[in-house]
Amino acid sequence: MKNALILSALLTLGPVCFAQQTEKYPLGNYEELTDTKPHDGAEVWNKMTTPTCLSWGTTDIRYKKLNVPDIKKTTRWQGKAWKGERINAQAVLWTKEALDDVTVTVSELKSGSAVIPASAITTNFVRYVMTDELNKDRKGGCGHRENKAEWDSSVVADVLDIVKIQDIKACTTQPIWLNVWVPSDARAGKYKGTLTVSGKNFQDMKLQVEIDVLNRTLPAPQDWAFHLDLWQNPYSVARYYQVPLWSKEHFDAMLPIMKMLANAGQRAITTSIMHKPWAGQTEDHFDSMVTRIKKIDGTWVYSYDVFDKWVEFMMNEVGIKDMISCYTMIPWALTFDYYDEATSRVQFINVKPGDAEYTEYWGSFLKDFSRHLRKKGWFEKTAISMDERPMEAMREAIKVIKQADPEFKITLAGNYHPEIQSDLYYLSIPYGHKFPENVKAERERKGQISTVYTCCSEAFPNTFTFSDPAEATWTALHAIAGGYDGYLRWAVNSWTADPLRDSRFRTWAAGDTYSIYPGPRSSIRFERLVEGIQDCEKIRILREELAAKGAKGKLNKLNKAVAKFTPEGLSETQQSAAEMVNELNKEMDVDKYKIRSWSKDDFSTLAKYLNNKKIWDNCRDSLPYPYSEDDAQQFILFVSSQNEQNNYCIEVNQEAAGNISFARGIDVERYNAELGYWLAEPYWGKGIMTQMLALAISCYFHHTDVMRICANVYAGNIASMRVLEKIGFRKCGIHRNACFKNGVFTDCHYFELLKEEFRNLVK
Repeated sequence: MKNALILSALLTLGPVCFAQQTEKYPLGNYEELTDTKPHDGAEVWNKMTTPTCLSWGTTDIRYKKLNVPDIKKTTRWQGKAWKGERINAQAVLWTKEALDDVTVTVSELKSGSAVIPASAITTNFVRYVMTDELNKDRKGGCGHRENKAEWDSSVVADVLDIVKIQDIKACTTQPIWLNVWVPSDARAGKYKGTLTVSGKNFQDMKLQVEIDVLNRTLPAPQDWAFHLDLWQNPYSVARYYQVPLWSKEHFDAMLPIMKMLANAGQRAITTSIMHKPWAGQTEDHFDSMVTRIKKIDGTWVYSYDVFDKWVEFMMNEVGIKDMISCYTMIPWALTFDYYDEATSRVQFINVKPGDAEYTEYWGSFLKDFSRHLRKKGWFEKTAISMDERPMEAMREAIKVIKQADPEFKITLAGNYHPEIQSDLYYLSIPYGHKFPENVKAERERKGQISTVYTCCSEAFPNTFTFSDPAEATWTALHAIAGGYDGYLRWAVNSWTADPLRDSRFRTWAAGDTYSIYPGPRSSIRFERLVEGIQDCEKIRILREELAAKGAKGKLNKLNKAVAKFTPEGLSETQQSAAEMVNELNKEMDVDKYKIRSWSKDDFSTLAKYLNNKKIWDNCRDSLPYPYSEDDAQQFILFVSSQNEQNNYCIEVNQEAAGNISFARGIDVERYNAELGYWLAEPYWGKGIMTQMLALAISCYFHHTDVMRICANVYAGNIASMRVLEKIGFRKCGIHRNACFKNGVFTDCHYFELLKEEFRNLVK
């Protein structure tokens, strides 16, 4: 297939390193590098009983390109998600024959009349990139390595490609990534659909997709409490896309890349306020986004044109607005540039914090910078940022900042220093380090941010291209386990020379410098990191909820599982990152019972449990008895056709076991609704109905304009009366001999609950 999506004509910039490469900077289709590692030969591939196979796999494995995968074949994938959550799955296609023009499609997912549209579903061919395995010795991935022979290189699955049609070579494994972003307004229920793999020279192959959408909602990424700080490199984008810096083409290229970051919950904008703040350690060094000019008379003037363009773009077009991080007053090399009008040249000074010339250079700038930021309305969200430098140097820099404007925020990514921590609005400390408990509490009280970071130093966990996928999830979960506010990593798109094909870098372990690829293309590790961040939000929500309910047992169990995601917890377990993450996901499923929409597949269990005389005795005679499967199907068909959800299925242990209904009044009583409910007899007396009613009423009040709910309970049904009273209903009276049931008259106890009363109860 021919390459596509080329933004501009290619420039001849030097010799091509690999014969397979057809473009120096591909954006469309491209040839992967050859894997020289031993792999399955023809004798293994020829043992396949069918020429081509398709099965669901797991997102915990990077499947090898040239090996027959060790998979227990399954055609149905079952996932579970909150509303608003991104959920991933991985299918695997392997073939001993060449396949032409392969495409992947997914139908919309349906639960009764509810739909997750195809627009919320993304599929990607997983592509292979060269990696190095520099931390095999578990000693980390830092250090300069010019000799590529030392890199122990191989290709690994990581890139989630944007090209939707692929030719697949014979004796090849091709993973397929599935991502579903469940709409926040989706109905709870089991959604089903089909993934189809098609091509020119083979029959369509299909897999079943099933997602159980829980009656819980994850906030939008911009509302997450988790403080994510992945450093951006706009200069890499200009080089790779071959567009002029800060041109319209440059911003157009950056927009989808940075949107991916915003959708992961990014909080900070990375800006450079000096030339090469990190000594040009990446393929594309950072220039200063501020121009400094020293006038002939010795005064200073500053241009913020580039800085303003970048910040306005990230805030207004991308949607990242919380913090502007400005690097750095203490670079790795203490060399500072400016344009000198007297010589008409760019000049450099070599000074250190504490020197008079350093104080003058930075003090003058910071005073003017403060003025500019206040004029733009950005001062409160801007921080002067540093990474780990000598202690005395940082103290001197802080002194200069405070002298220029004592209200400047200051951030640091580095070791914890008690001498300066109170000056730091935002402090990110390395993995394995801790804040003293009293200090962390004081920082929280002051509204200061305290996060953790990983870099090339950590052998495990990490987000290198050779890291197990679950390590990215583990890393995010460590933040909440360690009591941090979030996570920092030094680069998300500091691309190597050939990032789509080769993630190796001369200084750092492969993949250390980026997790989003050109295109833009996501990666297995980026998606798994987002999973971990979502899990952190879910844990925060569950902790608050369980504490409010007084569910100490469930809360303690959850906290115990979370606590393992620390260096100490890791040393005590023999589990892999994947095992730990999967185990925690089970513990987060605190709801063995829940409410959801009714599904057409529920008819048999509905009939089984509702065909019960004890239940019928406490219901109106309009409920059929005996209750058949035909009755159940008619009921489900009816409730599925309603525009307003007024029936909620109670699911217990993954089967339909009850119902909660709301019947709206008419005319002047149209803002009223009558409540009805029943639960399968095996689950009586377990407190299930109390919790489910509270959830259903909360949902119903939230999604409708109903202001009052009433309920009628037959005399003698004391358990039902207690349930209503527990969730705030007030008994208003007794209607004597109001109902005729089973051949006798019986009193009816009347209860009511106002929306405002319920709101006050659940605050």
